Amino acid sequence: MAQAFSLTLSSYAMLITVPVGLTVLVAVLVLRSSSEMESYIKENNVALQHDLHMGGGETTAELATIFNVPAEQHAGFARVLSEKRDALLPLTDVDALSAERAGTFVRVIYDALMEEPEFAQHLPRINGDV
Repeated sequence: MAQAFSLTLSSYAMLITVPVGLTVLVAVLVLRSSSEMESYIKENNVALQHDLHMGGGETTAELATIFNVPAEQHAGFARVLSEKRDALLPLTDVDALSAERAGTFVRVIYDALMEEPEFAQHLPRINGDV
């Protein structure tokens, strides 16, 4: 399933790659991707939790691709995720996992990336809160 998910995520990443200044309804993208992210978290739970603790790994590289982070910045992306692991790890609890929690997982990452200029340039600009 990880490979099929990766193909879906490629189109997701393309959808959020827009010119600077264009208003994007990220809520729709998060909702669209929430069930996909929920499946991803379920299927990769142990590796994802490990990589968040260790500050990198295959799942953080896959997430970097989802968020349209260039390959040369994947290590920095992993650092950002590691710094946000206290917020992210509870959202990966498979016993409490839902599409809503998976959407929150996506939003925590998105918000963290928007705080970092080197990553924010690859994300859509948003007018107002989602």
